[in-house]
Amino acid sequence: MLIPRFRFLAGVSLALLSLISANALASAWQKTTLATTQNVLAPTGFPITDEFGDPVPALPKNYAPNVHGNASSLHFLRVSHSQLADPPILGDAGFPVLGNYYQLSTASILSDAWSTTAPFTDFNEEVDAPSFVSRLDDTVSIAHWLGDLLHIDTMASPSNTRLTLPIAKEVGTVAIDSNEGVHVLVISSDYELWHFYYLEGALAQSKLSDGPVCEVVVEAGESDVCHVAYSTFTEDVNLNEALDDGEDINGNGVLDETPMHLIYQSVEANTPSAMELIDDDTVLKFCNFDLHFSSAHGLKLAYADSSRNEIRLAERSSSSWSSVKVSSAVSMFNSVALAVTSTGKCAITYVSSDQRRLYVVEEEAGQWSETLISQVATGKYFTGTDVAFNADDQLAVLTSEKDRIYLNLYSRSAVADLLSTLVRPTEIRGAFIITWPTPSEGATKQVLQVSSNLADPDSWEFVAQRTYWRNPAEVMETVAEKDGPNRFYRVIELSD
Repeated sequence: MLIPRFRFLAGVSLALLSLISANALASAWQKTTLATTQNVLAPTGFPITDEFGDPVPALPKNYAPNVHGNASSLHFLRVSHSQLADPPILGDAGFPVLGNYYQLSTASILSDAWSTTAPFTDFNEEVDAPSFVSRLDDTVSIAHWLGDLLHIDTMASPSNTRLTLPIAKEVGTVAIDSNEGVHVLVISSDYELWHFYYLEGALAQSKLSDGPVCEVVVEAGESDVCHVAYSTFTEDVNLNEALDDGEDINGNGVLDETPMHLIYQSVEANTPSAMELIDDDTVLKFCNFDLHFSSAHGLKLAYADSSRNEIRLAERSSSSWSSVKVSSAVSMFNSVALAVTSTGKCAITYVSSDQRRLYVVEEEAGQWSETLISQVATGKYFTGTDVAFNADDQLAVLTSEKDRIYLNLYSRSAVADLLSTLVRPTEIRGAFIITWPTPSEGATKQVLQVSSNLADPDSWEFVAQRTYWRNPAEVMETVAEKDGPNRFYRVIELSD
């Protein structure tokens, strides 16, 4: 049963949530590059270009920028690209087979110091839809597909763990509830929406919608619950009530005139709740939205309303939804992302329909202010966005851009350059011998530091350093101090 919900806030609430069109200058924001990639090459060896004549960056299928904030750090998902498999695949003539192979790792920033993890995947051509997993705790998990297999890597000490599940998808997203139950939402090849639930070795599934479904987002919930938002649409593109060529996208031979709805459901373990209507349209479908859940502030959903050419924020109270317009720029908008602080402050990032302008709208004391962060001349430049708050409630806006410098961070204050300053992990061999990490390509100096208090970012002290112009083949080791309290070691890596 579909339960209709209110679409707008009451007039008194709208007055409190008055809009302020700030459109501040983009120069107020600092841009920091987090990752680069190569261009996709044609068999001739020349870069493949898009309709604007720009080279296409090499990125996995269904790639989107991902940032995950917890109580300690901001975590960013990074993709490395290679034209060679690892180990290399040889062709019939004995030469390596070239392709586009991808490897995943993370970078984290705490108190303006960067650290990176070792890659947790091998180079593979089939890497698909890499993303952070929604969780309520501070654990960091990353999901990606290889063909019809879902892999979930959880960052843990002393070693990471991996869960592999046989779940095929066209579109997929993952959450882990507070009881460690894994919820996987997938849009199938025939545009149905399925929910998979995994706990203690058992995998169950249930259908949420016959579809067609355009997009789905899932958020982790308390106990065995996950929260799901998704959108349905009609196959009758020209609204003539007849099945025309190209309209039968799910191949069932029937014109599916499903309403264009934006819908919410919760799922407890593998039992879905009744559907709740957040918004509806008669002309255009909802395909850009983001959901957020917290125990303190409940459910909030930011979405692009293409018919009204605006961004709206919907909130759930009991079992009813209400929404308010929060944008002042006019566009159909793409790639909407939502973040909420522990005090309930919201920020929403979005990209204009021509993908040339990047915006953020923020709420403060019941008022909304919109900022144009960046704009460019070339078309389809901003290919995605994500947003998070750090532990100090400072805003971090992440974008993927049509460039070899594909992953960029926008912030109001300057951030240390990840590509020139890295915190590298060290390895302790034996009782007091530290093995320095192999220097990254382009690095010119490594500095070994020690601290007795990880909670104090100013406690790191100099131990030793080495300078080089090429990556040395020899292994460098340092004898650590034997006396005193527990000590923690790290290596800062610098490049010119």
